[in-house]
This record gives sequence, C-alpha cells and structure tokens, in this order.
Amino acid sequence: MRSFHLNLIFLLFFFWSCDRWDYPDESNPVSQSFPETYLSLVAVDTIYASIDSVTIENDPITGEEIRDTVWTYAIGSEPDTGMVWDTLTSAFTTVTTSRQELHWWGEDMDGNVLGYKYRWSSDTAWTYTTLESGVFYVPIRTDLDIFSFEVKAVDNDGNEDASSARLTLPITNSAPTMGFRYLSNPKIADIGGDTSFTFPTRTFIWDLYDLDGNETITDIYYALDDTCDTCWQRLEGDISGITLTELEIGTHVFYLKCRDIAGAVSSIISFPDLTIIDEAQVWKVLPVQGDVLIV
Repeated sequence: MRSFHLNLIFLLFFFWSCDRWDYPDESNPVSQSFPETYLSLVAVDTIYASIDSVTIENDPITGEEIRDTVWTYAIGSEPDTGMVWDTLTSAFTTVTTSRQELHWWGEDMDGNVLGYKYRWSSDTAWTYTTLESGVFYVPIRTDLDIFSFEVKAVDNDGNEDASSARLTLPITNSAPTMGFRYLSNPKIADIGGDTSFTFPTRTFIWDLYDLDGNETITDIYYALDDTCDTCWQRLEGDISGITLTELEIGTHVFYLKCRDIAGAVSSIISFPDLTIIDEAQVWKVLPVQGDVLIV
C-alpha cells in the first residue's frame, strides 16, 4: 500500500511539473522579417508645394463637380515664409522629361523577393511586376508638375515592405512634333522639275510624336495659304491625314501644326517647304479639262 501511495505521489508530481514548465514551441523561434526595397536613384532634396488656386466647374453632361487645382512649387530654393507649403521629400530638384527609366531591387533576410508593387502619384492602385526596372511615360498635363514614384518588394511569404522606396521628380511638358509621311510629298527628281501639279484634290499624310505620349496630342490644325489666327481649321489629335477638295486654281501652300493637352504647340510644317531642297518648291492646282482620266 505504501508503494502505491508513493507511485501516486510521483505521478502527480510529474504531471504537475509538465504543466508548470510548459515551454513554447521553438520550431520557428524567429518572427518573419519584412523585405526591404531600394531604388538605384537616391534623392535627398525637398520640393515645396503650395496651392495657388482651385477652380470648380460642373461637367456639362453628368453634372459632376470637377475641381482643378493649380499648384505653385519651390524647386531648389527656399519657399516664401508667408505661404503654407507641403514638403515633398526624397526629391530631385533637376527638372526632367516625362520619360523616366527607373531601376530597383529588394532584399529579404529570411526568404526570397518574388516581385514588386509600384505606383505613380497619378495612379489609384498598385501594379504588380516581377521586373526590376521599367520605362514610364508620366502623364503630365501642365507645363510643369511634380510626380512621385513608389515601389515595394513582396517576399515568398506574401509580406510587403512596410516603407516603400520613394522618389519625387519635377517633370516638364515636352512640345509635340510632326512631319509629313516619308515620300508623301513629291521629289524634284521624280517629277522632273520644281513644281508639283495636281487637280483640285490633294491628300496630305503626316506622323505625330510627343515624348509625353501621343495620346497627349489633342488638336491638329491646318491652314491653306495663310496662317492668321482665324485661318486654322481643327482636327482631332489622332487624325493622320486629310484630303482637300474643290481647291481653287493656282498656287497654294498647305500649313500644319499640332497641340498637346498642356497647350504646347509644335512647329509649323508646310508644303511646299523651301528649306527641303529635294522636294517640290511650288504646288500648283490645275483645272479639270474633262470627265476622262488617263493613267
């Protein structure tokens, strides 16, 4: 009986000891670490931004209220102490173009970086990528604006960098350019003289380019014989050609230019263009002599 009591006391002590010294599971002793993200460009300057004016209009179709905010920036200089300014850190003070080529990478102490999420200040959502670089065309809509870029690494556990790498850039708008389509205007060598003869119909074809993206070109203007303020006719920004009809008999000059959404206007091009010496120097419209065309 005494032996039974001793065994019972031992068992009670054993179970009590196990409960007393209940050690936590040490199979995963280190908490997961979050990845870190780095940009190849490191900016340490500050740009100051202040609201200059706010214009409120109503959409003529939906009636929705539209607010247009105009900002004033202090770039590379001390701001006016009499104004309220927002500070934009991690910035460059050198003004650049809307085409930006950026590089980044990530590190993770306890795993692998599988991808990245990035966004510009003009974006409403993050974009996922497995790349570590990208060429971007920032959608600038004014002569000068400030854009910020953020990128954060994502590791194999789904953890994201809690403090994304950030870069702030002052961007200037680039004026669009345009030119007549290659070989769309007659060469002197092909027509055997310096004068291009046509009937009262003539088609012109052109190409457009804007460093900020061709979608920013909103207006194309053409004029015939005169470039006065009221002489220009407007076309949509995605038009690449026009056919003129019922032209008056005689010599003419066709003028062309385009404008982007920020108001920047291209140089005027023309046909004929006396600076292009291998193309026709005169354009002359002849009357139609009959109803039969012999080719």
